[in-house]
Amino acid sequence: ANERDLNQRQFERAFRAALLKVPDLRFSFQGESGTRDVSVILTGDDPEALVAASRALEAEMRGLREIANSQSTEPLPRPELLIRPRLAEAARLGVDAETFGTLFRVATVGEIDANTAKFNLPDRQVPIRVLLAPHAREDLGVLGMLRVSTPDGRAIPLEAIAQLEFGNGEAQIDRFDRKRRIAIEADLNGVPLGTALEKIDALPALKSLPAGVKRVEYGDAEYMTEMFEKFGIAMSAAL
Repeated sequence: ANERDLNQRQFERAFRAALLKVPDLRFSFQGESGTRDVSVILTGDDPEALVAASRALEAEMRGLREIANSQSTEPLPRPELLIRPRLAEAARLGVDAETFGTLFRVATVGEIDANTAKFNLPDRQVPIRVLLAPHAREDLGVLGMLRVSTPDGRAIPLEAIAQLEFGNGEAQIDRFDRKRRIAIEADLNGVPLGTALEKIDALPALKSLPAGVKRVEYGDAEYMTEMFEKFGIAMSAAL
């Protein structure tokens, strides 16, 4: 350690400047505990309100000199296939949601091994998994013509009882205490954590959170709040 020209913080500041020049790059530095220096956690049941609040807070945190590289953990969107059953028609034909799910599981990832045919080798059985070719999985015309079995033995095209389209969805949903969770994280910029949190606490976005969205304290921030509360109680008792 004595042979290094830069300590960890100095290296982070120097390397951060170079990384910030790369467009659309997300990066972070983690401390000894494997977490970011600053983490402000927002939770709520309304995903749109939660995303709006987190974006507003992230934008304001980027304007603070006490922290750097503010980033939100809002999940990045990913392409997905949306299947919207025509409920009245599906119910009339006796097709339930489980049938839709099974059809698309088999078409896109194949049947589970327990239900597939097997190729018998002298020492083992190899499951034979059949599924649509990758290009077919991206063709709404092909997907719409998949046959759905009805209780009376008929096979009808999927497009007759469902609307298919491509859209964007969340890559993952993070939760805290069973509520949706988004954290806005940042690196300290040469100041103590308490100083940075004091500036963050004063931001308008945090003082006027939408209905149903709340901030939860966790980790170092929770420990500091608890410590100051107990210190205040101790001082009051001493007086």
